[in-house]
Amino acid sequence: TSRIVIRPELAGALLGLDTYSHIFVLFWPHLVPEEARGSKHRLHPLDDPQYPLQGVLATRSQIRFNPILVTAVRLLSVKSNVLRVRGLDAVDGTPVLDVKPYVPYYDAVVEARVPQWVSERVERLREE
Repeated sequence: TSRIVIRPELAGALLGLDTYSHIFVLFWPHLVPEEARGSKHRLHPLDDPQYPLQGVLATRSQIRFNPILVTAVRLLSVKSNVLRVRGLDAVDGTPVLDVKPYVPYYDAVVEARVPQWVSERVERLREE
């Protein structure tokens, strides 16, 4: 569980957000050193050689040319300027750039496909 604190003067911009079950959180991985950003064009996902070498833009790595990350999270509550969420994969103090409501009609892509290694990893995670 995490808390996202929005600037107090922006609390009014959260009106209605509490009616959604999930939101997207866009954030800046501020602990990734500047020299690491864009330093790799290819990598093994999760730095694990069991996964195939991929172009960095075909991964969810934090080491990106423009390191803006996004995660869909469960929205637990909105109180004043504070959001409580579950599932945010960011460290304490990470700057949040934006939040957006998750709308299944627009955001869920039923016919989306992923490489086999991703499907296999997801299956292993479900078994854990």
